[in-house]
Amino acid sequence: MGQTFHQLGQLLLSSVPTILIFVLLHFYLRGVLYKPLRQMLSARAARIEGRQATARQTLTQAEEKLAGYEAKLRQRRQENYQRIESQRQAGLAVSQTNLTEARKQSAHALLEARQQLAGETATARVQLQAGAEALAGQILQQMLTGGGVTRQTAPGAGA
Repeated sequence: MGQTFHQLGQLLLSSVPTILIFVLLHFYLRGVLYKPLRQMLSARAARIEGRQATARQTLTQAEEKLAGYEAKLRQRRQENYQRIESQRQAGLAVSQTNLTEARKQSAHALLEARQQLAGETATARVQLQAGAEALAGQILQQMLTGGGVTRQTAPGAGA
């Protein structure tokens, strides 16, 4: 067993330079390789975060602009609907006015036609009355003078 401890001690002594080289190599790599690598990775992460923040900000601005655009679009549509409705109401009012005017004109024309017809009817009655009285006078004259029936043409009729 003593020999095993002795071999173990020699192995330990022979490995001391390797351990020292390993420790020195570790500190050297930490300063030369790992520190710049960590700095580069953190700078890269910062750039990525910055770009993501810029992208989020741009996205937020785009969403705000889109919301504003949609609000303006809704407002314009509402204004257009109101304008269309007011034009429709104005058109209905004009149409109602035209209809009322046309009814007044047709009522006036009907009244004039009735008055004209009444005047023509009265004139025709007067003429018929005069013609009937003249015919009655002729018939009476013939009955009184001739006593018989003679054929005579009506006044204004061609023989």
